[in-house]
Amino acid sequence: MNLQHGKNRIIQILAVGAVVLLSAVLLWVFLQYRFPGLMPLVRKGDEQAIAAYIHEEGAWIGALLIVLLCILQVMSIVLPGAPIHVVAGILYGWWRGVLMCYTGFVLGNALVFFLARRLKKRFSAYFPVPDRKSWLIRQINSRDPVVVAGLACMVPGVLNGIIPYVAEQAHITGRNYTKAVAATAWLQILTHCLCGHFLIREKYLTAVLIYGTQIAVIAVIAWKRDVILGRLG
Repeated sequence: MNLQHGKNRIIQILAVGAVVLLSAVLLWVFLQYRFPGLMPLVRKGDEQAIAAYIHEEGAWIGALLIVLLCILQVMSIVLPGAPIHVVAGILYGWWRGVLMCYTGFVLGNALVFFLARRLKKRFSAYFPVPDRKSWLIRQINSRDPVVVAGLACMVPGVLNGIIPYVAEQAHITGRNYTKAVAATAWLQILTHCLCGHFLIREKYLTAVLIYGTQIAVIAVIAWKRDVILGRLG
């Protein structure tokens, strides 16, 4: 019986891994085929080169690219999100950039969480999750899961793309997880897009102050995370 259970779990692991990986690969292949040369720039995090590339594609295609890249950033775990957000602010201004990046980030999180939960697979156990993972799962299960999952998006040391894989293991519904991400993802996206917005206008000091403020807020959240959770949860 235990042997059969082990086989079933392996099948679930492979099934979810295949579905999520295939989805990410298909999106990657589409972007590589339709926009050759873009993905190497994204991996390097070269904001200027990414902005120049997307600008050549036109406004509407560029907007779609921003959304797709934000979705892929969550699914792939390893792709950096900040360069994409900065580029969106440079090309489209801060509020349009926020709208695009926010949409892609929330959709990406919801999609990954849904796939992992739907196929009942403990997917995150097979990724190199930071030590903070155990703290995150414990806090989600013992406190208000919406508050904890939302704050996790703002804590340094945890790749944002890993959070839906970790949260899938905890006692939180897909709807509540998506609400948590939607309620908190705006901070980093907003600051990155504002930085791009002001950098292109050569207001470097303003961009530095905005980014510094974000770092300060996140540092306080990381430092006082248990206190904040105690009061909110």
